[in-house]
Amino acid sequence: MAIGFGDKFKVISDKRLRECNYGDLNGAPDTAFKNNMLQYVNNRFPNGESYEDVKVRIRDLLNFMKSNYDDKHVALLAHQAPQLALEVLLNGKTWQQAIDTDWRKTMAWQPGWEYELK
Repeated sequence: MAIGFGDKFKVISDKRLRECNYGDLNGAPDTAFKNNMLQYVNNRFPNGESYEDVKVRIRDLLNFMKSNYDDKHVALLAHQAPQLALEVLLNGKTWQQAIDTDWRKTMAWQPGWEYELK
């Protein structure tokens, strides 16, 4: 975190922002499952979690943020599954839409994304 912010902002680590637990596929090449991500929306990765499980974690984090940081600007640093969950929860996308329009697929990287928590 210090790489991105130094000591300019308060940094709080939160385990709810961790990447999906891919279970037996942790550390495997992403080609082992990234071409069939929809299979794991409701079904857990072997000995891991599903994307819906990630969504539950992110929803819990958003509820915490609403209660503790309402009307504040907050920067989140996370991996693919938590960002896709934000797309589902805050932008009203289905998992299919979030996966299909993911910047990693569309090659549409940008220096940040803005979400509004209402």
